[in-house]
Amino acid sequence: MDNNLSAGTSDGSNTTVALPTKGKRAVNTPEFTAAIGLNYDDGSIFAGFNMNYIGKQYSTFMNDESIPSYETFNANIGYRFKNMWLAKHPQIQLNLLNIANSGYLSGTSSIKTNARSMVVNGHTVAGSAPQYYVGGGFAGVLSFSTGF
Repeated sequence: MDNNLSAGTSDGSNTTVALPTKGKRAVNTPEFTAAIGLNYDDGSIFAGFNMNYIGKQYSTFMNDESIPSYETFNANIGYRFKNMWLAKHPQIQLNLLNIANSGYLSGTSSIKTNARSMVVNGHTVAGSAPQYYVGGGFAGVLSFSTGF
């Protein structure tokens, strides 16, 4: 962040102070992200696997609270049948979502200035805990599709 952020105080003085946020990492911006995938398709049988990594993210402008990094893994497998009557390329597919991770924090739903109370220029700025999104659990989806 390029500037300090103004915040109200909680000490009854109704004063606004500048929190020292200059140089801090912006909220909800991971330090590092990565994704990798592998797919196979021979025209009839197809399959795929992908992994996503999201690095640590701060949930306050003061960078005093964060969510840890997390990974998600997804896979799919399916089969394409030959044309049948009006059905063109009917297929069956199984998708497995979030195979190995559940209950992780996936983002911040209410960004705060600071999580811990702090004193700036003799004035107290009350801390407030951010709220978070919880990442989805495991899911399996079986689908049938065709063209006409």
